[in-house]
Amino acid sequence: MLGLEKRVDAIRQMQGDEGVEPEGPARASANMGIMLALVAMLVAVGVYFMVEGKYSAKMSAYESRISAVEAKAAEAMNAPKEMARKVIVANTLGEVSQKVDMLKGQLDASYQERLARIEQDIKSMQQDLAK
Repeated sequence: MLGLEKRVDAIRQMQGDEGVEPEGPARASANMGIMLALVAMLVAVGVYFMVEGKYSAKMSAYESRISAVEAKAAEAMNAPKEMARKVIVANTLGEVSQKVDMLKGQLDASYQERLARIEQDIKSMQQDLAK
């Protein structure tokens, strides 16, 4: 193999082409292939940034929607507790109102005025709960 290289170098020296690769169709197609690869890489990078910009905006919109849905879900999970509390308070106020009515007939006139105030307070609380 080494002898063949020496002969090729000797032939090139005789022709005056020392160390210069010949320009031919193989070299031109290799250059063209490298240029096409570079252009393809630039196009791919450009497309990536376009798609990433487009979808990052959509992803942030989806994230905000998801956080809104999570907030509504948390509110819905807490709603039964508050409704149950309101029902319990309304039932308790109803029982207290019945006891006040029952006491009106049993207590003296001096307590009737106080019972009337208590009854008004209970009715105002029931109206507040109904809101």
